[in-house]
Amino acid sequence: MKLSFFIVFLSCMQVAATGYSQRRISLDLKNTKIKRVLDRIAGQSTVHFLYSNRKVDLQQKIDVQAHGEALDVVLNKVLDGTGFTWKELDNELVVIIPANTAWDNIKVKGRIVSADENEPLPGVTVQVKGTSIGTLTDADGKFSIDAPAGGQLVFRYVGYEVMELPVKANMDVQLKKSSSALTEVVVIGYGVTQKKDLTGSVVSVTPKEFNKGIISNPVQVLQGKVAGLVISKPGGNPNGKVSISLRGASSLSASSQPLFVVDGIPGIDINAVPPDDIVSIDVLKDASAAAIYGSRGANGVIMVTTRRGKDGAPQVSYSGYIGIDRISNTYDVLSADQYRQYLKDNNLDARAWDLGSSTDWQKAVIRTGLSHSHNISMSGGKDNTRYSASVNYLNNEGVVLNSGLERIIGRITLDQGMFNNRLRLGLSMNYVGEKNRYAGQDQDGNGDNRIWEQMIAYNPTAPVYNADGTFYEKLDINDNYNPVALANQIKHQRAMNKFIGSAKATYDITKHLTYDLLLGLERASSDRGLYYSKESPVIEGAGSNGTATRASRTWDNKTLETYFTYNQQWQKNTLKVTAGYSYQNFFTNSMSAGNTQFVSDIFSYNNLGAGQGDQPAVSSGAEENSLVSFIGRAFYSYQDKYLLTATVRRDGSTRFGKDRKWGTFPSASLAWRLTQEPFLQNSSWLQDLKLRVGYGVTGNQEISNYKSPLTYAPGGKVLDNGRWVTSYQIGQNENPNLRWESAAQFNAGFDFVMFKGRLNGTIEYYDKRTKDLLFNYNVPSPPYLFPSMLANVGKISNKGVEESKVVLPTKDQIIAQMKVLRAFHYYLAIDAFGNIPIVTSFAQTDPPRNTPRAEAFKFVEKEILDNIQALPATLDTKNYGKVTKGMAFMLLARLYANAQVYTGTARWADCIKMCDSVTRQGYQLEADYFANFSTHNENSKENIFVVPYDAINAKGMMLHYLTLHYNNRYTYGLPSSPWNGWCTLQAFYESFEDDDKRKTMFLEGQQYSQDGTPLKTEQGDPLIFTRTIGDLANAKQTEGVRIVKYEIQKNTPYADQDNDLVIFRYADALMLKAECLLRMGREGEALAIVNNVRARNFESAKPLPALTLDILLAERGKEFIWEGCRRQDLIRFGKWNSAWQFHPADGEYRKLFPIPQAQLDANPNLVQNPGYK
Repeated sequence: MKLSFFIVFLSCMQVAATGYSQRRISLDLKNTKIKRVLDRIAGQSTVHFLYSNRKVDLQQKIDVQAHGEALDVVLNKVLDGTGFTWKELDNELVVIIPANTAWDNIKVKGRIVSADENEPLPGVTVQVKGTSIGTLTDADGKFSIDAPAGGQLVFRYVGYEVMELPVKANMDVQLKKSSSALTEVVVIGYGVTQKKDLTGSVVSVTPKEFNKGIISNPVQVLQGKVAGLVISKPGGNPNGKVSISLRGASSLSASSQPLFVVDGIPGIDINAVPPDDIVSIDVLKDASAAAIYGSRGANGVIMVTTRRGKDGAPQVSYSGYIGIDRISNTYDVLSADQYRQYLKDNNLDARAWDLGSSTDWQKAVIRTGLSHSHNISMSGGKDNTRYSASVNYLNNEGVVLNSGLERIIGRITLDQGMFNNRLRLGLSMNYVGEKNRYAGQDQDGNGDNRIWEQMIAYNPTAPVYNADGTFYEKLDINDNYNPVALANQIKHQRAMNKFIGSAKATYDITKHLTYDLLLGLERASSDRGLYYSKESPVIEGAGSNGTATRASRTWDNKTLETYFTYNQQWQKNTLKVTAGYSYQNFFTNSMSAGNTQFVSDIFSYNNLGAGQGDQPAVSSGAEENSLVSFIGRAFYSYQDKYLLTATVRRDGSTRFGKDRKWGTFPSASLAWRLTQEPFLQNSSWLQDLKLRVGYGVTGNQEISNYKSPLTYAPGGKVLDNGRWVTSYQIGQNENPNLRWESAAQFNAGFDFVMFKGRLNGTIEYYDKRTKDLLFNYNVPSPPYLFPSMLANVGKISNKGVEESKVVLPTKDQIIAQMKVLRAFHYYLAIDAFGNIPIVTSFAQTDPPRNTPRAEAFKFVEKEILDNIQALPATLDTKNYGKVTKGMAFMLLARLYANAQVYTGTARWADCIKMCDSVTRQGYQLEADYFANFSTHNENSKENIFVVPYDAINAKGMMLHYLTLHYNNRYTYGLPSSPWNGWCTLQAFYESFEDDDKRKTMFLEGQQYSQDGTPLKTEQGDPLIFTRTIGDLANAKQTEGVRIVKYEIQKNTPYADQDNDLVIFRYADALMLKAECLLRMGREGEALAIVNNVRARNFESAKPLPALTLDILLAERGKEFIWEGCRRQDLIRFGKWNSAWQFHPADGEYRKLFPIPQAQLDANPNLVQNPGYK
């Protein structure tokens, strides 16, 4: 919800686009290059210039003068005699071309219908290919657009195939429905299949469904998109690991994370893939689908397919995001004053515990983190050679001091077809560079748990700094530390570099037999440094006189995947068989060193030799494990309705006992497409119905290496002949019987596509049972050397029902919403301008004339009544912020309430009917008045029609900027501004009763900063807002009570405020009904309604004893302040002139706004409203 919302309103009130003749340019340039002149013109307008450096020489120098002349005239002056001319591509784009270039625009008109039903399609996007010029079809499917001769028009519509056609003057287009719901290609591991042929549980997600914004881990694009997939990330920590589980945790000690397969390579780090380069993600949920990955499919498999080059000219694209990270809810802890009161109430020694300051430790440690990401990519191809390249940069500032993530990813792909495309070669290379800044350290060495603990537990009366600028520290009996000091005195960083390369060859041996070979390499190195300042009171700091650790690690992941695929169709049968071999090897090399007793902090962790510790720590190690697999899968289909898939995978892993290394993982699944049966084959409303049932076994090998054999490990240091030496001892109990975890899963469900693709989804039941759980359990010692060991000890079960569906709006709903929204815009125009022009069709060629207000009223009324039944349900959350039945009824209620103003004839009874219709939609008053305007007002059951806030597509509601005053940064932690805020008159403010809760929206008296400091004006006087205003036109900074109705999110920029802008709410429907009843002589009923609305604003009921129109107008003023109702109310109640403080003599004609001069200049048929020149 934004100012752009009001811009939309204004644009709808205007009757014609502003042409180039209305844009005025002033220039006085001599001997200036044409390019410089065009730059100056662009700076005075919103026009952008396009030209080819090879064909257009803009280095020529010219003289040009213009004083407020039209843009088109100035352009003709600039290019006169240069050999160049200009053409308008759209209202913001001008191309400079040689004068002899053939570039004739054609006025294209046409109509678009569906190929199946020959019905008009409203809202189809019609775009000139290669430009930003475009339009939409109207409710009758008609369009009109200017396009260059010889160009191409592109037609796009949801649920239909994209079509490109050459430009012609008259174009009648038939769009075909897309059957993507059934023919969509799904990646299933070692191949692809069509969605209609799936027998297992697989969910596909495409980029248009991805979550947008700044994504530090690509898997976050799936959050909330796949039933049963739970994704969580530690709040505020950009380096925190994302936790992922599919259908619940199924292991106690082994990993429960799904297996990621990127472009066919299993086990690749998903962070190495830029989200902008992902073209599809397929989630294999059940065992029958995931068993093809055997030992690593127990937790499901997530298949990621990345972007590659396509045939065509090079295309360059850019995307970027800027945002903030903030903690929305902090812990509720004692403030310094509350802490002191606690000491007093409990007779505790204040001298020992009250340290004399007031510190909010959460605010001292937590900040608003600024984050931004950028992605630039290029792709193209020709003659069987295709390429792509991209660079992605992410900078994510953590909310805790000194934490952050910086990452850059470079990616190149190359594909080549040979021998009539029988041999297809593909190459992909990724580079990832990453820098991590950790705040403090947790048990794993890469987190900030201790800082979080201390900012909650540390004494709020302690200062952050001593008088000399050093960090304050005073350990109490609980060893609590200054959390700000922890964040600054512990330096913890990591740098990582990673290369991922893959090469794939696919060869069609015969028409039915294909061979695939895939080689992959992931090679990475990391360098981590950790230093505890000798000034830090933690044991690693002052207790060791400074501690430094440096650790490096390198690792390789080598992959070989090779398989044959046989695909044969005959008569009514389809058979597809895959058989292959897989080998994967992981090797890790690590080294770390540490020291203590540093003379100075200056070296940090960069000079371990500067430490004087008695026992410098040095360690190194290497680990290796391998996985060998044999793979088989067969798919059979009969008549495209009876489907069978069977897989088997035989895995051998070096991680298990010598006689338990191998495991076999089979699966089978069946599907029956009922819509291919004769009794459903010709159904007009059911396009696909498929029943599925499957069973399979998968494994889990995700444990540490060397957990089965007897191992030796370094022991303690011992003194031998005056020097410290390391002892060795047995490291763990031997378990030669350590074996795979195995998960057996049963899955049953059905997939459906209904109403010509407008409703599709899945409902399924699963029962997953894992046995031989890997767990460290206690054993007797002796006979075992250690009291615990990793073994297979138990079982775990997960079961549930999942539902997912996609509902597309019907054509009738789309048309109805478009027409009612248009009626809403015309209603606003009628109210503001009176006699307005109305345009309803592209076929209207003459400039429109002013339509009498009463006639325009009838048009709006009919438009709503004709379409209201086709609108979607009101309280369905999917329709939040959209045009619904409730919104339409409320719009009619507003229209009828003002009918006497608009037409001269009252419609009070009709208004009551519409208000009752709003009530029947299920709305209700919120118990808390301000819940309608809070940062979570999307949960309000009172709000009927809102403009939703969208952090990506539409920035926050800028009304906050209008209501706030210049000291925002002190009161709310917002950027400072010269604006001094809106204020209200004394009489209106004092009309509120003292105990009216709504009075809290006003700011009166001394204003304070967030930490309680009294604020001052820019002149240094106390900032005390007074009720009185001496001279309204020249009010002082302190005069006038300020208004803040919408909740303000502290420390959040204006553009990111999270409230939704309220247009209609249920209280207005009730108050309008009361007004109409009162005007019809039914005061008792009206009074009961008004008192009901008032009741929530007082601790105890304070009903009005009587009701008049004056009293009701006053109540409306208090209820709907700052909601855009007052002007309309004053006119309707006959108080427009008397409400003006200065009672202007010309106030009557000011009931209407003047029609903008630009519109009068553009349309000679328009007539200005009376009273305006």
